[in-house]
Amino acid sequence: MQGALTLIPEPVFEADFQDGSNGCRPKRTAYRAVQKVATTMAETKTTVIGVDLEPYFDTVGREILLGQARRPG
Repeated sequence: MQGALTLIPEPVFEADFQDGSNGCRPKRTAYRAVQKVATTMAETKTTVIGVDLEPYFDTVGREILLGQARRPG
């Protein structure tokens, strides 16, 4: 269900992400994120922001998700 929910909003949000944003994005890995942090720290950039959206899916009502999945395109 989580995968199905990403089909519509993912391209919209993906267009707004900066290249340095990683996490659960297509073709992005935790290894890539660590490499990016190491590289930017070497360039004296020292601010790293971490956000975990996974718990959000625990708060969405199952009925809402199923209703959205059943809606025609």
